[in-house]
Amino acid sequence: LYRLQKGMTTLSCEDYTAPEPYPTVVIPLDARLTPSRNVQKYYTEYRKAANAETVLRRLIAECEDEITYISSVEEALRRATTEGDLLEIREELRQQGYLKTLTPKGQKPLQKRRGGTLLPLRYRSSDGYTILCGRNNLQNDQLTLKTAHGSDLWFHIQKQPGSHVVLLTGGTPLEELPDRTIEEAAMLAACNSSGRESSRVPIDYTLVKNIKKPNGARPGMVIYETYYTMLTTPDHAAAQKLLEK
Repeated sequence: LYRLQKGMTTLSCEDYTAPEPYPTVVIPLDARLTPSRNVQKYYTEYRKAANAETVLRRLIAECEDEITYISSVEEALRRATTEGDLLEIREELRQQGYLKTLTPKGQKPLQKRRGGTLLPLRYRSSDGYTILCGRNNLQNDQLTLKTAHGSDLWFHIQKQPGSHVVLLTGGTPLEELPDRTIEEAAMLAACNSSGRESSRVPIDYTLVKNIKKPNGARPGMVIYETYYTMLTTPDHAAAQKLLEK
């Protein structure tokens, strides 16, 4: 500041943030402003830029979360096979503010339809264990956060859209569960995911008690830190044999 005088258009000074020998930088100045006003002007611009960066980082993160969520809805639509599947996805989109109405005019609301909402897909492993699979994000939340117990085993395709799959262990410790049942549950998670047409699919699995849902997270969005990963091959014919009618 002591080098500045009113009327100057530039200031040449050392850049002490660079390694020695310090290079000289030329800073443009507004000749109409006093030295202190020139300094304040740069500080104000810096604060605006810093605030903008903070806001942009937050907006980018929110946008990435929304892209992930929309991808999960798109994946659920691809796997939908009945009118009930579509109505439940419509209800989810309505709850999230993407749709204004639940059903077309003249059609009964989802909760008033005969039988109410759909149940998760239900499979029976070769060893007799029940395996449940969410049909959409709302069911995924219900299945993982309310239906399942902490000792049950949770499966999901790694870092891609897919169903939550829960192996009901009945309290059986993980190390005592049959390997075949765990492998079948992982295969079902692959069949009910965006990797269902791939040859090798990475499936994360962990105890349900390790699954957390962040505050404000979209339906179906959860986090976990402790987990195992298994590579599996989707086998749709085998999945149909395990499906309980």
